[in-house]
Order: sequence, then C-alpha cells, then structure tokens
Amino acid sequence: MILGEVDLVRMYPEFKDDVQPAGIDLRCGELFHLRNSSDVGMYDNKKFLPKQVSVATGKKQIKNGVLVDGWYLAPGASYIISVDRKIKIPEGVAQLYYPRSSLLRGGVTLDTAVGDPGFNGTLSFLIRNEGEGSFFLGKGERFCQALSYEVWRGGKYDGDYQESE
Repeated sequence: MILGEVDLVRMYPEFKDDVQPAGIDLRCGELFHLRNSSDVGMYDNKKFLPKQVSVATGKKQIKNGVLVDGWYLAPGASYIISVDRKIKIPEGVAQLYYPRSSLLRGGVTLDTAVGDPGFNGTLSFLIRNEGEGSFFLGKGERFCQALSYEVWRGGKYDGDYQESE
C-alpha cells in the first residue's frame, strides 16, 4: 500500500512542505560529474566507484529579470544529483523514486534505487539529459517524487551509505 499525505507528514516532518497526496517531492541539492578511472566497477564483493566532482551552478535569467541559480545539463551527459537534505526512512517502510513529469517532458531521465527501511542519509540518483540541447535545472527545484510503502516482516538497512544521526 502506498502511504498518503497524513502518514507522510507524520513520518517525515522535515519534508512537510513538500508532501503531495501520494508522495514527497524531493529537491535538488548538489550536482556532480563522474570521473571514471580504470578501477571503476563492482567485483570480488567490493565497490570501486568513480570520483564525484561538484558541478558549479550557473545563472539563468527568467521573467522580469530574475536570476535563478542552477545547472545546465549538457545533452547526452550523465550526472549524480543529490537531494537537498537528509532523509530518515522509518523501519517498516521502503521508498521508490520517480522523476517528476516535467523532467521527463524536458527529455531528462532519472535512474534510482530502492530506499530501504531504516536508511538514514542523503539520497542521490543518476540524472541524464536525453534531449538535443541543454536543460536548465534550478538549484532547490523539485525533480523527483518519493513514494513510501509499508514493508511486512522486513529488516533494516545496514549498508555502506548509512550516515550517522
């Protein structure tokens, strides 16, 4: 069962202003380029991940001369994008993540993983501009929606990406 607005506000008070009827809107935190080396991969039960290099924000002028801070996603380029704040997923709940429809309509895709029960930390996803031109994404913009589901008889996340409280 997908958890709704009432439960989401109670479980995720730090996201109360971003709660929707069936999920939580997540906002852009930081954007990173991936710098691969010859050692990148997963083998022998170990992870050898590329270095993440922060991408500086740029400015875009919008209506009435307002400047917006954000990033220009190059066509065909992949990045790692983080959420603007930590999340603590309660035990007994898991999350699945979906791109907002405006992102998809702009030709930008989002690849995600499962948010396991008990995860505490900063979420990050792979974002890719599939369009023919640059796509501007404002810092702090809503880009993803998290759906929360009840998990029966499940355990608790104890992986490499767990952050301390």
